[in-house]
Amino acid sequence: MTQRPLLLLIVLATAACTPLLPDAAERYETWRRSSDATALADYEGTLARAGVGNVVPMSALLRSSRR
Repeated sequence: MTQRPLLLLIVLATAACTPLLPDAAERYETWRRSSDATALADYEGTLARAGVGNVVPMSALLRSSRR
């Protein structure tokens, strides 16, 4: 049964090496500041002029385009 502690040690050591991924809000803010989002201000302005700028949060509205 000496394999069990060794296996546990390997699993724990490997798990400690896994990088923490940013959450969705952090990924959205990073993308929003990138050059890929240069037209975002124009789009937000268009939605605001149409009276629907605050209907859906922009991070949710654009979610599928960042995948």
